[in-house]
Amino acid sequence: MLEVVALWHEGVALAMANFGDLVQKAFYLGVGVASYAAEKAGTTLGELRSQAQKLADEMVARGEITSEEAKRMVDEW
Repeated sequence: MLEVVALWHEGVALAMANFGDLVQKAFYLGVGVASYAAEKAGTTLGELRSQAQKLADEMVARGEITSEEAKRMVDEW
């Protein structure tokens, strides 16, 4: 009987260790996904700002808006 209890105790300890590893891996996965999303969002925002700047420059060149209006428009993005 004592051997059965000892084996059961080892099994529980092993299961808890595996659960801890699973929780740790899930945490690291979440951190990785959040980091990737932040990086992609930063890239996308940078691209949008660049496109807004090009549009503003074109509008200034055509005389549709002043350079001050263009600067304000891009800054609002």
